[in-house]
Amino acid sequence: MSELKEKVENVFYYIKSNSLAWFAFIGLIIIGILNQLNMGDNTTHILKNAFWHIFGLILFLVIVFKVDFNKIPPQVYLFSYIILALLMFVMAIFKARWLVLGPISLQPSEFLKVVLVLLFSYMASKRRGVPLSLKDWLIFFIILILPLLFLLRVDFDYTLIIGGMFFVFFMVLGLPRRFIVGLVIFGLVLSIFLGPLAWQKLKPYQKGRIYGYLTP
Repeated sequence: MSELKEKVENVFYYIKSNSLAWFAFIGLIIIGILNQLNMGDNTTHILKNAFWHIFGLILFLVIVFKVDFNKIPPQVYLFSYIILALLMFVMAIFKARWLVLGPISLQPSEFLKVVLVLLFSYMASKRRGVPLSLKDWLIFFIILILPLLFLLRVDFDYTLIIGGMFFVFFMVLGLPRRFIVGLVIFGLVLSIFLGPLAWQKLKPYQKGRIYGYLTP
């Protein structure tokens, strides 16, 4: 009972100490719902999205309070990563974004985010108190880039989202400043030379998203 109480207190402390992030999260949900209403989406679609949001929140709370990640063997993370990477490789061959299992459609890249967070967190925790070496960072980037190369073939947008998300994650883990500066310079140079070519390859809806971001 005391352990459960401690977990509850930790969750409330986390929410309180990150109130701005939670407000932003709730704001994004509200904007998404209003956007669906503005686009004329039917009630069934909106209720379906609301159901999965609530289901995801409940699942999140169950995992936080009931799962002890310290008892999960690290081989589980590695095995999950290998299976997902192989699955995304096969899907890249057939240019498929969704895995259809009867009436259920799954997007493996969503599970990839969770597995990568757990895998990277475990690897970083083993270096507790010791800064990550150049070899560690190279291993991290190889683990990240490999499935992203497969995902890039079928979902350019989501590849950028996951790449950006884990770039921030690596910064939190202590990514050296020279790495950050080098990646930023490399990205700018690459965008200058390959930007026009990449723009021509974008699909109309992808260009529309960029226009929507620049002129909201």
